Amino acid sequence: MEDEFKINVEKLKELITDKTKALVLVSPDNPTGNIIDRDTAKAIADLAVDKDFWIVSDEAYRTLIYEGGEHTYIYRYAPDHVISINTFSKDPGIPGWRLGFIYGPSDAIPKLKLAAEEMTYCPPVIAQKFVAAYLRSEVRLKHLRYIIEEYRSRRDAAVKALREYLLSPGSLFQRVQCSYSSTYHVT
Repeated sequence: MEDEFKINVEKLKELITDKTKALVLVSPDNPTGNIIDRDTAKAIADLAVDKDFWIVSDEAYRTLIYEGGEHTYIYRYAPDHVISINTFSKDPGIPGWRLGFIYGPSDAIPKLKLAAEEMTYCPPVIAQKFVAAYLRSEVRLKHLRYIIEEYRSRRDAAVKALREYLLSPGSLFQRVQCSYSSTYHVT
C-alpha cells in the first residue's frame, strides 16, 4: 500500500521462492485501477522465466483504459510462462453470457480446456455468434469509443464529488483516502 498498490518488483523478488508456482496479475487492476507498465511487466516476466513459475494474467479490463497508460500484454515477454485470461463481459459488455477466451503456451491450453469443460457446460450459441460478428465489425471500435467515454464521464462525476480524497485517477476503479478522527468523521 505504501506504493499506492503498484507492484514493487524488488519486493516481489524477495517473496518468490522455489515453492512459487504462479503469480496472478490483474491489469488494469480491480479495484485500484493501477495499470502495469511495460518495464514492470518485462521485469515480472523475466522473473517468471528465471524462477520458472506461471503468470496468470487477468486481462478483463484491457480495453477500458481511459488515460494514463495502455495495457501491456505480458505474454509477449514470456510466452512459455504466461496464461492470459480474457472475458467478453467487459468488451462488448455481455456479462450474463459468461463467454471468454484464454491464450498461452500450446502445451498448457489443452489441459486448461479440459478443466474448463468441467466448469462450463456450453456458452450460449447466440453469444458465440454475437462475439464472432462483433470482433469482425467496425461496430466494436465505435462501441469502445462510446463506452469508454460513458464510463469516463461516470468516473469523472465521482472524481468531482470526491476530488479532495481521490488517489487513483486513470482507470475505471477508484480508491478514496479516508482517515477517521476519534469522532469517526471523515477528515
